[in-house]
Amino acid sequence: MLKRPCSWCGRPSRSNPCGDCQTTARHKQAPRPKLSRQARGYGSAYDHYRKLLAEQIAVYGAFCYRCGQPIPPGAPFHADHIAGKDRPDLLAPSHPYCNTAAGGRTRAARR
Repeated sequence: MLKRPCSWCGRPSRSNPCGDCQTTARHKQAPRPKLSRQARGYGSAYDHYRKLLAEQIAVYGAFCYRCGQPIPPGAPFHADHIAGKDRPDLLAPSHPYCNTAAGGRTRAARR
């Protein structure tokens, strides 16, 4: 049987995609294990500090840690980890968009 170039990597192969590329594709599509809240750093200490932050914002409002714009009282917010630290006592309020966008930029920078 003639070898043809693999459509993914270009190496000569009898199958398309080649065996190496098929293995890589299966590995990339493998589901990641789901971690518990505690394993991800969201235990009782995080809940305690987030509740304190929510009470403060409900009365006074706050400024977003990421963009500096005001968060009005009663508006939705995220308890953002300051400087990427996973310590629950280092939380600051941020807009939901600002926090999720920052998470995407952080993950992209790690790659």
